[in-house]
Amino acid sequence: MSDNTCPFKIITRTDPPVPLLPSLNTANLNRIVFNIHNSVLLRLLVCKEEKEANPQIDCPYPDHKNSDAVNLACNHPNRLAHVYLRHEQIDNKARSCIIVFIEATYLFAPAGLLEVFKNTVNWLNIAHERPYFYVIPYYGKQQAAVHTAFNSKILNMELRKIFKGYSNDEDICIVIPADKRAEILNIDHTSGSKKFKISPH
Repeated sequence: MSDNTCPFKIITRTDPPVPLLPSLNTANLNRIVFNIHNSVLLRLLVCKEEKEANPQIDCPYPDHKNSDAVNLACNHPNRLAHVYLRHEQIDNKARSCIIVFIEATYLFAPAGLLEVFKNTVNWLNIAHERPYFYVIPYYGKQQAAVHTAFNSKILNMELRKIFKGYSNDEDICIVIPADKRAEILNIDHTSGSKKFKISPH
């Protein structure tokens, strides 16, 4: 399934894992495993950076069949996040999320990361969904827990300046480091939670 913005697929609770190209653009993870109660809409925006890294192939993800949508994604002038997902039927309790993989050292320079989130939200036109933002730093210099928490606080504060509609007591940007041995991105959701639970293993 696709539209004229970017290819997407609907994931149900019985679907097999979604394959990823194991590259630096995906922290070398090779698949996304879903543990969900309701179906979700998934967009692999990482196709843009994967195509830039492998220009000899038309598209690194064979299920991206709509050439117009693929071209729109791959030819976007600005850098985008890597994964976008939300419940197929969205409401105030079923929030969307944006995931970006970065080298760990870039946590110390959040301006570029904020620009990626802004580009992605504006391009997909999803500000009204009040998405949660997940940052998965990998490799590079390992971040001490206090640094991760500090940078997460800065990202939350700056994102609130850019996007409106969030309550004061919710963390809208969650930093989840990935071990270099991780192969799977687990995405869990239960019916009673607003957030998806994201965990690389």
